[in-house]
Amino acid sequence: MSLNTILAYCHNAQPQWLHLLEEMVNTDSGSRDQAGLEAMCQLLKQRWQNLGFETKVLATDTGPQLVSKRQSNNPDAPTVLLIGHVDTVFDRGTVGQRPFAIRDGRAYGPGVADMKGGLVAMLGVVEALQAVGSLDAASFVVVNNCDEEISSECSRAIIEGYCEGTRAALVFEPGRPNGCIVTARKGVQAHFLEVTGKAAHAGVNPQAGASAIEALCRKVVALHALNDYEAGLTVNVGLINGGTRPNVVAQRATADIDVRVPSARLAEQVKQSIQAIVAREEVPGTQACVTLLSERGPMVQSERSTSILSRFQNVAESLGFALKATATGGGSDGNFTAAKGVPTLDGLGPVGGGFHSDQEYLEVESLPLRVTLVAGGILQLSKPSA
Repeated sequence: MSLNTILAYCHNAQPQWLHLLEEMVNTDSGSRDQAGLEAMCQLLKQRWQNLGFETKVLATDTGPQLVSKRQSNNPDAPTVLLIGHVDTVFDRGTVGQRPFAIRDGRAYGPGVADMKGGLVAMLGVVEALQAVGSLDAASFVVVNNCDEEISSECSRAIIEGYCEGTRAALVFEPGRPNGCIVTARKGVQAHFLEVTGKAAHAGVNPQAGASAIEALCRKVVALHALNDYEAGLTVNVGLINGGTRPNVVAQRATADIDVRVPSARLAEQVKQSIQAIVAREEVPGTQACVTLLSERGPMVQSERSTSILSRFQNVAESLGFALKATATGGGSDGNFTAAKGVPTLDGLGPVGGGFHSDQEYLEVESLPLRVTLVAGGILQLSKPSA
C-alpha cells in the first residue's frame, strides 16, 4: 500500500479531525473531573465502536478507563498497544476562558496537544488503515485512561496487564516542538515527607519545643544537595507546609518531593539516600518519616525499540523528512510498557509545545503527516522481522 495513498486520505480527513479536536478541547476534562472524563470516555467509546472495535469501560477510583480491542483476521498479525489519556491538568472552567481556536497554523486550547491532539491521531491512524484496506495489518488494543496526569494511579495496572504478547506500544503524547518523538524518559518518584516535633510558646518557653519546620528546612537543604545534573538526577522539594501560628513552635511540617532518574540503578540509590536523610535527627526532639507515593521506572531505549524506531524512520524518509528521537525528563505511560519489556515509541502525537500552560499549541499541519507516519509504521511492524 502506497504511503502517498494514506497521506492523501489524511489530508482529506483533516477538516473533520479538526472538528473532532475542537469538540474534545472544548470539553473540560481535568483529572478527577468526573463529568468531563465521562464525556470524553463516551465520545471515544462511540468512535471506536464505529470502527468495529469491542469496547469496555472500567470504573475506577480515578474515573472511567476505556479499553477498545480489535482482533486481526490475520493470525500472524502483531498486536499493537495504543495508549492515550483523556485527562488534562486544567481545572473545570478553563475552556470557558480560552476555548479552542486556530491562529496562524496553530491550534490552541486546554490540552490541545497534551493530549487531545494525540487522541484524534490515534483514531485517525485506525481510520486511515481501514480506508486503504490494511486494518488487518495488526491486532489492536487501545487504552484511553483518565488519570495519566496524576501518575496513572488506577490505569497503570490496566496498561501493564496488556503488555504480554505485545509487539510494540505506541504512546500518543505530543511530538516535541522540533518534531522529535520520544524513545527514553526519566523515571519519576513522588515522595511525601512528614516531620513531627513538639509545640511550645515561641515567646514564653521556646526551648521546651522542637521545631518541625526547622528540621524540615535542614532536610530540604540535604535533599537538594542530592541533585546531580550531569548524571541526570534531579530532586526537587516543590511544596512545603507546616506550623499553626507565628507564636507557636511548629509541631508538624510536610514536604512533597519530586525525583527524576535516568536509570533503575540511580532510582534505587536515590531512594536509599532520601531514607538516610530522613532518618537523621536534624533537630533534637523531632522525628521524620517518608512515604513513596508513586513511582514510574525509567523508560530506557532498548535494542528492540531501536529496531522499531528504524522502521518508523524509514517511513518518515519515504515521506520526505527525517524522524529523530530524543529523551525527556517527563514521565508517561510509556515508562510502564518499557519497564515490562515492550518496545515503546512515545511522542507520536501531533507536534506541539507549551504543554501544561495557557500557551499550549498544536501544529495543525503536523496532524495528517503524523497519522501517516504511524499508520505506515504499523504496516512495517506487520513484516516478520520486526
